[in-house]
Amino acid sequence: MTSEPYNHLTDPLRSKRITASICGAILGNNPWMTRDDAMRSLVRDALGAEREFKGSPPTEWGNANEAGALLEFQMETGLTVTPAKFTVPEDDEGIFGCSPDGWTSDGYGIETKCPFGLRKTPEAPAPFKSINEQLHYFDQCQFSMFVTGRKLWHFFQWCPVDTAHVVVEADQVWRDQSLPILRQFHAELIATINDPDLSAEHLAPLRVVIDTPDAARMLREYSELVEQIELATERKKDLLADIVEKCGGKNALFAGAKVTQTNRKGSVAYAAVVKKHCKDVDLEPFRGKPSSFWGITE
Repeated sequence: MTSEPYNHLTDPLRSKRITASICGAILGNNPWMTRDDAMRSLVRDALGAEREFKGSPPTEWGNANEAGALLEFQMETGLTVTPAKFTVPEDDEGIFGCSPDGWTSDGYGIETKCPFGLRKTPEAPAPFKSINEQLHYFDQCQFSMFVTGRKLWHFFQWCPVDTAHVVVEADQVWRDQSLPILRQFHAELIATINDPDLSAEHLAPLRVVIDTPDAARMLREYSELVEQIELATERKKDLLADIVEKCGGKNALFAGAKVTQTNRKGSVAYAAVVKKHCKDVDLEPFRGKPSSFWGITE
């Protein structure tokens, strides 16, 4: 009888712990996940709720190419990489854990990334972002070093035509600033897990589900209207161009209606001005009132 292949996502040690991949969100540095998203995900995992994230093209691309990226790393560096299981600190408190992409033969660990946005880069050099431009990855490497006790960590980026490799050093300033924030978050996590009233919000569906014949009819009508508006807008643009052409590109009286060319100066890009010349200006006092609107996507 063969055993199931190891999967770090189902390792029982993982439950109720902050992991390297999520710490950047908790610290506010992940552009794709908020602190609240991280809390919801960990609460649901701990209480056995269904995982809401089912994958995406970027994660599928990364998963499909990670093994090849690790092979490329070994060919370029001469180091070997061995598989790593879910790891906890030596003085384990039940708070932290990480799943390195592998252990390197120089005694450290590795984090690999396969940027989805660079998958069609035609030739080297590829415009990889530095780790300092991707703070959630910096957090991930620093966190992994803290958990595993390593002083260095390889950060390797791969795309079909190029690679980028840096060795990240453990940063005590990062630990002094970040670990208290992570510990506080974990205390909130445990309190939420243990309180049915607090956890109920995270266990409830993100969206109510309305799947009735009337809902289907309304959505079908909405979709048809959207298509009609798009077609009408395009036809309006074409008709205006034809009318201007018949007027010879001049202001005219066309079937009793005035056809007039309007010229405006370009608008000033105030955001660019502030970014370039007023970097330290606090813009919050000038922020307008918040707005809210609804949209529909399928």
